[in-house]
This record gives sequence, structure tokens and C-alpha cells, in this order.
Amino acid sequence: MIKNIFIILICIFSCHISFAEQQYTDEEIAKIISAEACSQGYYGMVLVANTIDNRAKKYNKSHWQIATQKNQYHGYTNKNKETIYRGCKKEADDITQQLLNGVLPDHTNGALYFLLDYEARKSWHDILTKKYRDHSFYK
Repeated sequence: MIKNIFIILICIFSCHISFAEQQYTDEEIAKIISAEACSQGYYGMVLVANTIDNRAKKYNKSHWQIATQKNQYHGYTNKNKETIYRGCKKEADDITQQLLNGVLPDHTNGALYFLLDYEARKSWHDILTKKYRDHSFYK
């Protein structure tokens, strides 16, 4: 009996930690998306979220692993991401929930990467799949 209660308490504690971590993860992904594309409006943020989703599917990783991978999304290390996030929090949170719930439609035709217009194109920016405002999307 005591062993069963102990197991239940461990499960409850573990579930609580997981829920807290999930809340942090969701908000951090929303901050990254907003830091990358808040200036591009709702649709521009959707397109950036699509690249996170497309990479997660291609490389069999979580959205969190993709969005926070070193040297991938500048928004992760952007010193102003908190301020930017406050400016489009509602939209970024909505997009992030769609992304994480698997219901965000892909509008990039499978793009894995994007660039701002002034950035140099790299060798892995193979096929242009979408152009929207200041961003070009590639696979």
C-alpha cells in the first residue's frame, strides 16, 4: 500500500514538472517565432513556424530542439525577444499552439530555411519555395 502511494506521488510530481516545462517551452517557441517575424505580421510568423515544423518532421526532432538548436534561429538568442514578443504575444501564442497541436497548415511548400532580403544566400538554400515581405523561404 505504501509502495503504491509512493509511486502515485512520484507520478504526480513528475507530471507537474512536465506541465511546468511544457508551459516554458511553448512560450519560448512563441518568443522565437515573434523575434524572427513579428515585423512580418501574422502570416509571416506562420511561415517561420512552418520552417520549424518542417525541420522537426524531416529530422525527427521536437519543435523545441529545432527552434533552440545552436546557430539556427536568431530569435532564440535575440536580446530584444522579450520586448518583441510583447508586441505580438497574442498572435505568436496562437501560432505556437497550432504548431504544437499539429494543426498549423504549411504555407511554405516544405521550406526548411528562410532569409531576410539583405542576407547572403547559402549553399543549402537550394529551392526558393515562397517569398513574403522581407523573407525568402527555401528547401
